[in-house]
Amino acid sequence: MESLRRKKDRPSVQMAPGAARSILHSGEALMLVRIEMSAGAGVPAHAHPHEQITHLVSGRVSFELDGKKMELSPGDSVLMRADVPHGATAIEDSVLIDAFSPPRSDFLESE
Repeated sequence: MESLRRKKDRPSVQMAPGAARSILHSGEALMLVRIEMSAGAGVPAHAHPHEQITHLVSGRVSFELDGKKMELSPGDSVLMRADVPHGATAIEDSVLIDAFSPPRSDFLESE
């Protein structure tokens, strides 16, 4: 049986002003992270060696992927290949779920 991780056991880490993350779960090959962003909060463009899928649960987010801008609405998702620059700014209060493969050791260390 796989391990259960309850909400009360997930610390929140401030990523940027108005943006916080908590690791929902992490295995050997996959990590799931919840991101909460206040309207106007942003995560500057960055890149990492992990493949990432972002799914917008609620709110609206302006997303930049490899220099191209798009607006995400609830239910939308976007795939970022490894090392492709991307960033996001919340248009309104938003909740996103990020999946990373492999898991981000920097996130695990900061938790």
